[in-house]
Amino acid sequence: MKKSCLGRMTKGCFGFLAIIFLIALAISLYSLCWIPAVFVLIYCLVSKKYRQYRLRNSVLCVGVIVTSLILFAVVFSQDDLESVTVEWDKTEFNVGEDTEIEITPQPSDAEIDTLVLSDNDIATLDYEDGKAIITFEKEGSANLYFTANDIIDSSTQKITVIDREKQEAEEKKKAEELKKQQEQEEKERQEALEEQQREEEEKQAEQEQTEQESNGDPIVYITNTGSKYHTAYCRTLRQSKIETHLSEVKGIYGPCGICNPPQ
Repeated sequence: MKKSCLGRMTKGCFGFLAIIFLIALAISLYSLCWIPAVFVLIYCLVSKKYRQYRLRNSVLCVGVIVTSLILFAVVFSQDDLESVTVEWDKTEFNVGEDTEIEITPQPSDAEIDTLVLSDNDIATLDYEDGKAIITFEKEGSANLYFTANDIIDSSTQKITVIDREKQEAEEKKKAEELKKQQEQEEKERQEALEEQQREEEEKQAEQEQTEQESNGDPIVYITNTGSKYHTAYCRTLRQSKIETHLSEVKGIYGPCGICNPPQ
């Protein structure tokens, strides 16, 4: 008895589910019934076989066409795309960088079937499954915008692409050149100071020699190995320079023929 009741309940549930499925299928298919109904209406209007039922059949066909078209419009209706909003996370990118751009249609339930990136020399677009991936291929700047469904243009954004590796190399090269320039300037400054110091020493030596000459026993200079005595600024005094008085070397050393010291 229990098994019999359970079997009837199971059959009843399956039957109920089957009815629901058939109703849902009928509703989804009914939205397309206007297509065959159009041909049936034409047949009813031109056929002589059912002439006596022409009015009734025509009314039925028109009713099916109108109601199925209304259902078709409700089921398959889609708002037309009015505009697209583009969100850029930033406006400066690196060469070789990829970024996903967020593109929002207006109205929100409108679909973007095609998406094209404006003509440019810096980036390419890969649009698939609603995702817009931009790949930046070379450095430069461009005003970029998107065209959706071949008619709707987004707002324009100026995008700059840089080559960071190239910039870092150029900055490193500039830093090295600046360092070399500073080192050269420091070297020249040091040489100038040494030259100035040497000129001052020579000038002082000349003054001392002049004072000595005015006293009758001028200062002269000899070397460790030479046999001549010299003035303070003689170019032959590079290896050694020994200060003395003319009275001390006269008769032992001879005068230099280059600087012509006092005799």
